[in-house]
Amino acid sequence: MTHSLHRSCSFTSLAGDYVVFALAAQRFNSEGAACRLRQIFSILRRHCPVNLSNGFDSVYMGKTADELEAEIRDSSYPAAVFTDTETLERVLRDLSEADQGMSVVVSGDYRTTLEVAKSVGLKPHTINVSLGIFGRTADLPEPAVLDIATMCGHALVTPMRIHELAKKVARGRLSLEEAGRDLARTCTCGVFNPHRAADILSRYIGGKEREE
Repeated sequence: MTHSLHRSCSFTSLAGDYVVFALAAQRFNSEGAACRLRQIFSILRRHCPVNLSNGFDSVYMGKTADELEAEIRDSSYPAAVFTDTETLERVLRDLSEADQGMSVVVSGDYRTTLEVAKSVGLKPHTINVSLGIFGRTADLPEPAVLDIATMCGHALVTPMRIHELAKKVARGRLSLEEAGRDLARTCTCGVFNPHRAADILSRYIGGKEREE
């Protein structure tokens, strides 16, 4: 799973952004995996994530957590977003103890996530690192907008929409929290972090550049 890998950001910004996925290896242990994936989804939701998905719909798309859990099938990949390392540690500990035999992927500041994994006795099987953006980078939107847009790995949160909501917030028609939730609504895989989006929007509207 690499669609949470390419978050444009600073390490400071990543300090409150941790994504946890779980999925079966298709055609290897995917048959009958739905039951085990539901158990994992139950663990994820228990820790109050800021976003939660069954891989096809999220809590910001009009469905309850119960409905999302009921719709999990063998090909689903439950995902959740957390904002602090203490919660991430508890989540990984519970997943380890549940031992459902599914692959678990954690995205975030790699130094921090490795430390958290080590603290609960886990050793990563694979580590993927994004090498950045190459090509005509001058055509990219401004850094703050890119930071928000890349939180949806399938490009369903567009710069145009971010600009539109930023204007509404600046004019007092929308709160930062409402804008973050609205942006999360179109990220179907549920890896968008509305709390981080609100923070970035606040600095963007205030005219501050991304903090490195």
